[in-house]
Amino acid sequence: MVEELVIMRDRQAVTTSLQVAHNLEKKHQRVLRDIDALKQDVSNFGQMFIESNQPDSYGRDRRIYYMNRDGFSLLAMGFTGKKALQFKLKYIDAFNQSNMALAFSKKRNAKIINVLGGKKSNAYRDKNVRAKTYRALFSSYRETFDQDRYNDLPMKDFDKAIDFVNNWYPPFELQQEIQQTNAQLAIV
Repeated sequence: MVEELVIMRDRQAVTTSLQVAHNLEKKHQRVLRDIDALKQDVSNFGQMFIESNQPDSYGRDRRIYYMNRDGFSLLAMGFTGKKALQFKLKYIDAFNQSNMALAFSKKRNAKIINVLGGKKSNAYRDKNVRAKTYRALFSSYRETFDQDRYNDLPMKDFDKAIDFVNNWYPPFELQQEIQQTNAQLAIV
């Protein structure tokens, strides 16, 4: 199983009961049992865990749970031993990375919208101009941080990356193109 430890689902960083079972080398049924036991005693269970189905390798539906960071933390409190400790640390790091990536993505998107003149501007509505602007930001980011993907940024550089986005402006030629596009009358 080479899935990500933490995935984004409904704009929230989550993991699955399958990932927990795999990484702890436990039977999935035992992890489901532990989660089901929490359901009886935790009043806000539905805010931390969502039951779902996912096909197994034979295409049959199997019951799984998605859990957010709080759900994972609650479940993981019951795990002990060295393997469990390593597992908890790995997941904490993965949740932090996902939350950081989400925050960075929101900041980046807000900056692009602002640079283009807002969501209702001609430049924002023009997919080519919008794509050029995202590419220009990424090109500057890659040059500044020597990273090929936004998600590869070390957590220690997160604040620098946010400052970079806040202070970034497109190259002069692109600024001119954005201004010209926004000055055009929209054809209705």
